[in-house]
Amino acid sequence: MKPVGYILTGMVIVTSVLFLLRIFFLSLHPEMNMVSEAIEFWQYKDLGIQQGYLLLPLLALVGYQRYKVEFIKPGLHKKLSLQILWMMHYRELLVLMACVGLITAISFFILFPEWVYLILLLGGTSAFQLRR
Repeated sequence: MKPVGYILTGMVIVTSVLFLLRIFFLSLHPEMNMVSEAIEFWQYKDLGIQQGYLLLPLLALVGYQRYKVEFIKPGLHKKLSLQILWMMHYRELLVLMACVGLITAISFFILFPEWVYLILLLGGTSAFQLRR
C-alpha cells in the first residue's frame, strides 16, 4: 500500500471513532450542541487568555515531544518497515474504536452516571499507557 493509502485508512478509522463519540454524546446529552460547546470552550478565558489559544500550541508541543521520545529516540523508523509501523498504529486505533463502540452500544441500553464514564476513561487510558 502507498503512503496515501495508509493515511486515508487512518483517517477513516479516526472519523469512525469521532462519529461513534458523537452518537455516544447524543445518547448521554441529547440537548448538547457540539459546535456551540466547542466555541464556548475555545472562548473561555482563564487569567485573561482564551483557552483555545493556549491549549492548541500545548497539544502540538506534547505531540511533538511524544513523537521524539516514542519514535525517534528508540529509532523505530530504522528498525521497522513502514508497513509494520502503520499496522501498529492501526491496531491502536482499532482498539480505541472497539472500546468507544462498546461504550456507545452499552449506553443505548444502560445509561450510567457521568462519573462512571469518567472513571472508565481514566482507567482505560491509564491501563493502555501502562501496557506500552
